[in-house]
Amino acid sequence: MTTLFSHRGHFEDGIPDNSIASLDKAVEKDFTAIEFDIWLYKDKLVINHDNPEEKKKKSFPNIVDYFKYHNNLEYWLDFKNMDEKNVDEILFLIKRAVQESSIDLNNLYFAPCIDDYATTKKLFDKITSHFGDDVNLVAFCWREETLDSLQNFMTSENIKRVSIYHKLLTQDLVNQYGGNNIFTWTIKDIETIKSLEKLGVENFATDDITPSMLDKDKHVGRNSPTTL
Repeated sequence: MTTLFSHRGHFEDGIPDNSIASLDKAVEKDFTAIEFDIWLYKDKLVINHDNPEEKKKKSFPNIVDYFKYHNNLEYWLDFKNMDEKNVDEILFLIKRAVQESSIDLNNLYFAPCIDDYATTKKLFDKITSHFGDDVNLVAFCWREETLDSLQNFMTSENIKRVSIYHKLLTQDLVNQYGGNNIFTWTIKDIETIKSLEKLGVENFATDDITPSMLDKDKHVGRNSPTTL
């Protein structure tokens, strides 16, 4: 079953990405899942794509703001600056926000943006110590040269899910990890989604494609006349 994650919310007509307005727009466009970027910044978890230190903005949405739709959404959490020094602080704040918003852990996917898998293992160990062994852990991969290390890590640590740049995907990788365990990004056109669906991929972060656009395309495809 294909799931479209609205990448940083649905931003159009001047709506900033990773904003509450982009979150609201995603829900308006019938997304049931959202991806967003999390930074630990000034003792808070804020939502922004780039390092908040480099921005001139005075305020950013925080994690509780982004849980406003509670369990009506699935949440792909991209942790941008999680490391061994701050992981406990981040997870404490996440747990507090999850409890405050009554979020079901099944609706959360924890995806630290780091492809040093020795460090990733330490972060995953911390996450499970805070949230339990059933939490949804997602390894991260965006470079071809780390694919072998990723495979070793996934196998040795029994990690099921991976967030991977879509241009790295092959049929062998999809067969290896299972299409429902692959979260791929960032898709900007329906044809790419369709080609990856044929490989078996089910989870997509997308900027431009909405669920209704994909449904309409599939409906048109089913009802298009056959050319002999």
